[in-house]
Amino acid sequence: MVCLGSGEAHEMMNIEAMKALWQGSHAEFHGDFVDFVPVTCSPRPVNGSIPIIVGGDTAVSYTHL
Repeated sequence: MVCLGSGEAHEMMNIEAMKALWQGSHAEFHGDFVDFVPVTCSPRPVNGSIPIIVGGDTAVSYTHL
């Protein structure tokens, strides 16, 4: 388990929630920062996901390269 700062943890959970929405016709997600009951997201990526690039211009962001 990786201990993340609250900002980074929130960002990572948002990404996981988006991936859940993209993977099937119905998605449900329950986390510390994101929570939703079964929903439909349309349109979804054809391949089930898209590349997600997260960047920044701080010393901390460069440690994630």
